[in-house]
Amino acid sequence: MKNVLSLVLLFCSIFIIQAQDFVQDKAVRVGKLDNGLTYYIRHNQEPKERAFFYIAQKVGAIQEDADQRGLAHFLEHMAFNGTKNFPGTGLRSYLEKIGVKFGADLNAYTAVDETVYNIDNVPTTVNGAIDSCLLILHDWSHDLTLSDKDIEEERGVIHEEWRARNNASQRMNEAMMPVIMAGSKYEDAMPIGNMDIVMHFEPQTLRNYYTKWYRPDLQGIVIVGDIDVDEIEEKIKTIFADIPAPRKDAAERIYYPVPDNKEPIVFIGSDKELLSPTVTFYFKYDAPARDKKNSRQYLINNLYNNFIYGMYHDHTRDIAQKPNAPFGFAFVRFGDFFIAKTKKALALTVSCLSANGDIEKGTVGALRELFRVRQHGFTQTEFDRYRHDMLVGLNNLLKDKDKRQSSRFVDEYVRNFLDNEPIPSLEDEVAFWNETLPKLNVDGLNDYLNSIFAADDRNIVIAVTAPQNDTLKLPSQQDMIDLYHKVKAEKLEPYIDQVSNLPFLPAEPKAGKIVSETTDKDGYVNIVLSNGVKVIIKKTDFKNDEILVQAMAYGGLSLLPVEMYKYGSLLNMMVGVSGWGNYNFSDMEKKFIGINADINAGISENYQSIAGSCSPKDIKTLFEKMHAAFLYPHKDENAFTALVDRLKRSLKDGKDKPSTIYADSLSRTLYGDTPYTEKMDAENLDKVDYDQLLKLYKERFADASNFTISIVGNVDMDSLRPHLEKYIASLPSTNKKEVAKPVLKIIPGSRSCIFEQEEETPKSTITVLYHADHTFDFRNQLMASMLGQALTILYTKTIREEAGAAYSVGASSSAEYYPEEKAMVKVRFTTNPKSQELAVSLVDKGLQDIASEGPEKADIDKAKEYLLKVYQSNLTLNRYWQYVMSYQWNHGVDISKDYAAIVNDITAKDIQQFARNIMENGDRIAVIMTTPGAK
Repeated sequence: MKNVLSLVLLFCSIFIIQAQDFVQDKAVRVGKLDNGLTYYIRHNQEPKERAFFYIAQKVGAIQEDADQRGLAHFLEHMAFNGTKNFPGTGLRSYLEKIGVKFGADLNAYTAVDETVYNIDNVPTTVNGAIDSCLLILHDWSHDLTLSDKDIEEERGVIHEEWRARNNASQRMNEAMMPVIMAGSKYEDAMPIGNMDIVMHFEPQTLRNYYTKWYRPDLQGIVIVGDIDVDEIEEKIKTIFADIPAPRKDAAERIYYPVPDNKEPIVFIGSDKELLSPTVTFYFKYDAPARDKKNSRQYLINNLYNNFIYGMYHDHTRDIAQKPNAPFGFAFVRFGDFFIAKTKKALALTVSCLSANGDIEKGTVGALRELFRVRQHGFTQTEFDRYRHDMLVGLNNLLKDKDKRQSSRFVDEYVRNFLDNEPIPSLEDEVAFWNETLPKLNVDGLNDYLNSIFAADDRNIVIAVTAPQNDTLKLPSQQDMIDLYHKVKAEKLEPYIDQVSNLPFLPAEPKAGKIVSETTDKDGYVNIVLSNGVKVIIKKTDFKNDEILVQAMAYGGLSLLPVEMYKYGSLLNMMVGVSGWGNYNFSDMEKKFIGINADINAGISENYQSIAGSCSPKDIKTLFEKMHAAFLYPHKDENAFTALVDRLKRSLKDGKDKPSTIYADSLSRTLYGDTPYTEKMDAENLDKVDYDQLLKLYKERFADASNFTISIVGNVDMDSLRPHLEKYIASLPSTNKKEVAKPVLKIIPGSRSCIFEQEEETPKSTITVLYHADHTFDFRNQLMASMLGQALTILYTKTIREEAGAAYSVGASSSAEYYPEEKAMVKVRFTTNPKSQELAVSLVDKGLQDIASEGPEKADIDKAKEYLLKVYQSNLTLNRYWQYVMSYQWNHGVDISKDYAAIVNDITAKDIQQFARNIMENGDRIAVIMTTPGAK
């Protein structure tokens, strides 16, 4: 239910006055140059000394001609491969020098109807950074180089991106489009395009697309951050003035329609690599006109959309939590009809992940719940809960109205430019909802829901995708139509909204005491409770409405009986579906409506923890939940049985999939065949004893004295102390100190596991791991991070750009302390089997070159700049300080101190020695899965 507020704010962000106009937020300056370029500028200091630069294009794959399929996306790639003012890779190189990382901060995406480029987290204190980023936006708009040589070199990269992303879902989407989008331009408009065209088009064809569609009347730039709005506006007027206005005969930007259909359209598709059957019913309706999005009804309809999404999910979640559930999950959502902005749809999606994967059973179950609310409507009590939750959430946002992140404003302004979604101030929006929401009722919502469906069943589209195997029977197109009409004809009982009246906690806690409280020189408050629990508190003012809490203790799954270790993930899943105290999961969602206090309990390999967050006003509820998580995991055998049913089907369907086979091979190669590398399988799940799992969970949380609790945020100590005494000091303790056992150790020795596996898309999946014994400390962790960044830069150049052998090479390095102190380098990517040997040799050569000759100093400088920039931004984030406290709990070191000095002290020579130790004193492990006969 908590997601409803964010969805409403994302899709319904609008303020309506009596004349049914909306008021644009006065804090954003919106203007348009004489050449037609639109700009948005806003000053915002979260994060401080940072700015975000975006350019959005109202064009995408749908504008491509038949001989240009894939070129909108190709053009996006070329924006990073040479512009007038930043030749070659100069754009990336400059930004990396100032700490803007390619991929993380510098990126772009191409969709069917839009293309958006972004430069995030630019340090505004760097001399010339603002001007340079504006110049980059200028060049992206009008001055890409698009040389023959650069185009030729990028073909292989895009082909490898296609290879990496051409999974079962992508193949199903491409097969589906000509059927469900029949008669529209969207039949063949997936952005990745046609690889035959991508590999063979004439360079001028790409230039034609660029000059035709990248023009200022279709472009909007967005700059938000710690900047001077007047200064930025003047710079925009100067820098972008030389871009010519579009010609009078410029191509019209058409928003292509999707035709209505009188009879249902049905797509049935299967793929060997799909994991489970999924059915989606689309009920199409016309999209609101772009210039009509400021009406009162548009706002209210979007509110209804999100309430319906949440309430229908509540109904189907309760069903999925019961044994022999017809489906794994089912939900409805409102939005674009697949990839088309000109047609909307209510989409009902059902995962037929029941014990036998029965498509008919799952479809009927989900449709019944949809027709139940069509026949009887949602209840007023459900509506009241969602209304209350939204009002509380909206007013909570006002508490941090001056602490909103710049990235949020950027997203709003991009959507305003592309889709004409309004951009009010938060104050106006909250005022509107405070006035309007109390006047709405469930009857209006139910009437709106039924208005979506055509009386004669026009505009229905049904899509079925399923694994291709011998045991699953696929329905016919007529079967699916008949199922729909069968359920529609049923007379169903109304939904009964049940709310538990039991107290949340089974027993009232008997409060303990605070036995000591001190404040150290760094401002941390250290408390010891009468049961031995240690509490560390850092009070901050970074957010007015946020407190983070985390309780941690050593032990984890490593202390489970060896035969139960493989069920560790099941144990965590069990906790996730069961609830706490006297409430099951559904009860908790209903009873804690409007209360911002959530927790999650989990058991990792070497520790157990309970983490949560809350508003200051709801801190009592958070500690009530934490108390329950320690003592009272809710016993819900129905939910556990339903979970096992879903898991059995998932394991059965997934065991022969290439991704599963590869993961198992990697695990066995690293750790060998031990009881700790055994996997859960469908055949043994019925043998798992639910009570034993509950017992194992309780054992991990039985001794509170093992735990240290960190609390960060807007904490009021006078309010906090009684809750610590009542809900934490009351927990039982045995003072039995535990430590984690090392269970998954990498087997010594270098080795390779290379095997063949049939896949629909020919490729080689490659992991190369280098590891060596190495002292663990924070400095070595930072050196490992720098080495990983330097390798990523190097492999991007050698494997991606020069060899065209991969789209993305994931290189990382780490210094580990558990289960043993080691330094590692891990490289993971996919490639064409024909490029496999070359790519692997380049991986080895890259690390060897750094070990023998040292990294490029410029690359280490880039890594340092990025680390320092992230550190500076982290200093005002509660989650960072929670990590600092966790690190100190684990290792006894305050990593917030002397961070910059440690980073700056590390040299390229240090990185060379770090890499040399891994290469000369360690082992190399390679696991490669390749398609047979593809070389």
